[in-house]
Amino acid sequence: MNLMRELPMLYFTPRERQVLELLLEAALTKDIANALQIRPGSVYPLMAGLRSKLGISNDRELVRWAVQHEPDVRHGCTRAYVAEPRAA
Repeated sequence: MNLMRELPMLYFTPRERQVLELLLEAALTKDIANALQIRPGSVYPLMAGLRSKLGISNDRELVRWAVQHEPDVRHGCTRAYVAEPRAA
């Protein structure tokens, strides 16, 4: 089985793309909230949605994903490919 087989594209909302861009700047939750003019508590569901779409379990991995896909994130790419999960 090819673990890097491309799966169907995942589409990000404009707000999710903004969060990814801010994560590239090492923004904290409160910084993201200020930049997007939302409450800090509203950032958590956005990040949870991103983690869910990408099959990522924590914020550190989400930042790592954003860094690895920086050109796409910075150029407003609305989709991403993810690797197929490993079989147990």
